[in-house]
Amino acid sequence: MLYHAIRSLGRSPTFTATAIATLALGIGATTAIFTIVNAALFRPLPYPNPEELVVLTTPSARASTGQLFLFVRDRVPAMASIAAQGGGTGWNLTAGTVVTSVRDQRVSEAFFATHRIAPLLGREFSRADETPGSSDVAIISERLWRRAFDGNVNVLGQSVLLGSAPYTIVGVVPDSLGTMADVDLWTPLRTSTSDNGANYLVVGRLRGGVTLAQAAAAIDSIRPAIHQEFPRYAAEYIGLLTWIPYRAYVGFGMRRTSLILLGAVGFLLLIACVNVASLHLTRALGRRQEMALRGALGASRMRLLRDVFVESMVLSVIGAAAGLGLALVSARALVGLVSEQTAAQMLSGETLAIDWRVLAFTIGISVVCGLLFGMAPAFTSMRADLRSRASEGLTTTMSTRTVLLRRTFAGAQVALAVVLLVGAGLLIRTLSNLVGTDPGFRPDGVLIGRMSLQGAIDPRELEMLVERGLESVRRIPGVASASVSNAVPIERALNLPLAPPADAQITDVRSVDWQFATPDYFDVFQIRVVAGRAFDASDGAGGNPVAIVNESFARGYFGRLNAVGETIGLIQNFNDPPRQIVGVIADVKGRSGAGWTRGLTALGSDVAPMMIVPTGQAVTVVANRGRQRVWDLTWSIRTQASRPQLERDMRDTVQTIDARMVFREFEPMAALVRRDLDAPRLVATLLTGFALLAIVLASIGLYGLMAYAATQRAREVGIRIALGATAAEILKRFLSEGLAVAAAGIIAGLIGAASMSRVLTTLLFGVRPLDIQTFASVLSVLLVVATLAALVPALRAARIDPVKALRAD
Repeated sequence: MLYHAIRSLGRSPTFTATAIATLALGIGATTAIFTIVNAALFRPLPYPNPEELVVLTTPSARASTGQLFLFVRDRVPAMASIAAQGGGTGWNLTAGTVVTSVRDQRVSEAFFATHRIAPLLGREFSRADETPGSSDVAIISERLWRRAFDGNVNVLGQSVLLGSAPYTIVGVVPDSLGTMADVDLWTPLRTSTSDNGANYLVVGRLRGGVTLAQAAAAIDSIRPAIHQEFPRYAAEYIGLLTWIPYRAYVGFGMRRTSLILLGAVGFLLLIACVNVASLHLTRALGRRQEMALRGALGASRMRLLRDVFVESMVLSVIGAAAGLGLALVSARALVGLVSEQTAAQMLSGETLAIDWRVLAFTIGISVVCGLLFGMAPAFTSMRADLRSRASEGLTTTMSTRTVLLRRTFAGAQVALAVVLLVGAGLLIRTLSNLVGTDPGFRPDGVLIGRMSLQGAIDPRELEMLVERGLESVRRIPGVASASVSNAVPIERALNLPLAPPADAQITDVRSVDWQFATPDYFDVFQIRVVAGRAFDASDGAGGNPVAIVNESFARGYFGRLNAVGETIGLIQNFNDPPRQIVGVIADVKGRSGAGWTRGLTALGSDVAPMMIVPTGQAVTVVANRGRQRVWDLTWSIRTQASRPQLERDMRDTVQTIDARMVFREFEPMAALVRRDLDAPRLVATLLTGFALLAIVLASIGLYGLMAYAATQRAREVGIRIALGATAAEILKRFLSEGLAVAAAGIIAGLIGAASMSRVLTTLLFGVRPLDIQTFASVLSVLLVVATLAALVPALRAARIDPVKALRAD
């Protein structure tokens, strides 16, 4: 049976090659997307028994507070252990004569036990290590152990400097923490019952035999106590708290985008299946005599039906094998469209690989494809009267039912192509709008360098170090201006709670984006000052407390653009003095962590209220809250110099001033802006590619329908011409039939696109889901493509020689 199917397909090389190529494209594209989705959402995390790991959060994946972690930790018996982790930050680590930049993460006791990662050397943290005032200790990664300590087993007990503070190394853990692979060092998470900042991820491991539902019920049982303990927490937030699988939490940011891409490529796969089904149907009609003869010789209907399905499955298996190879290559190419940082985030720290899930998915869709495109020709053969067919001539025209089926196939391909084209059009317009958005600054010609400078440091000392460093950097050839800040545009700054200013429109305590910067910051990024002035030399550590706010702050709090002279300040427990606003700057795009705005990209988000303070006046604010750990310095240089030489000069220049000033990395500001557009660019590129393939397949399907119709109806056309019909009339008749099929598909597709486009709402910027311009453009493109696809067969039909057509009959 299999041998017969392969021989049969070999006798139709054009059909076989076309069908395999079409299936390889459809299955390959679908498998490529699933390979990415598998790494992002489905592949188990690289920990022992990862199904036992859960996260305490809400359906929107909201972070937890230190208060909540401490309250829950010992009150949920369903959990074997519960741990918390804070966000990562950078340190300068000094070990003897070695100074290196490392990435740190604060974690609680039982963090490694919860993940079931046993230290290679030493121990993990204890409750005592979390106690404020206890000795500072650290655990290092195997990678850092080998890089900075040459793998010396005597590293335990060794004292190192993180910033300027001494820490004792108490453990070394293997490089198997998966999603935390970029972390070099861990320090104890010292939170408290007064820590109400939502800055922590709370991870738990279920006890043996405990289900997720039982763990959720345990949270339900203490929910009233949470309400009572934390009356200032929103009731809705507490009501939504529950345990979710860690795997689901890690892939949360990619879930919606992944499902949209899978849905889009599913449309493409369906078009490919319909296209191959149409090819199969054409071939089945050409084999009617063969089937009739086999039936007359004793083959049963079920035998013929089985043969057709076997041929379909052979094609789908070969197409799937070709598609699998295409998928691995194309998936890696797709990931290459985005930056390394975005790729790591998109894949949840995983790497692309063809595992059993991808293989099972490919096998599954190949079977489904085989069934889908084998169904129509199989049932067409089964309905045939085999004995009567044996005596029919080869020029028998198609039945009305078969004609309707082929037209339905062609129209369906057009409809599916319309849906993909509309989606691609909306996302292309979104990307264009994002690229054309004014970010409020000029990124071109700016190089940024990042370093860490934490630890107990006097404000005047920091100001002196920074100023000396800037003076030296400005003397480097090609440097026009230079500044230091804790963040740059596009990035997320700190978010700190602002006390409501007197007579302000906002009377509640709300966090605002908070940043520090040296005076040249606004010059480097060419940010416009719309009222008042920028910082100057008088705004140092000993100067009057001042601040600069953006337009959104001025309008939001004071209802007017010119807020110069107003007094603002953080809440009292920051011990930050009231500050006078000396300037208002134009809004600059950035990621807000204060909850004012939301968006998938910084460029696509509204601008949140922001206040900026002088660098020399910022250390007190940070130190008063024990926030030295988030004290990063970003150097921004406007330059026309060669980047490699400039980086070397900057490293050498600042290290001669202070050995702690070690650059972690350099990056053009333009690259940071491009990275912000990685996700919309990737989705728009993919949907555009799917849509173009869909157009090609749909036009081939429409062309095949009309070409076969012209061949089958050659006798009819010959008679019409013999009776006086002109070539123009024949052309018009065939062209109108093709366009009628296309029009039906376009109308159905536009209706479907109107419904499906709403799914893209969260991905759109500056364009509505029912954008008339996009729908009109798609309509125009499809009408042109459909006309061209139907025109060639129509011209061929119009040139039929009636004498030859009647003689052939």
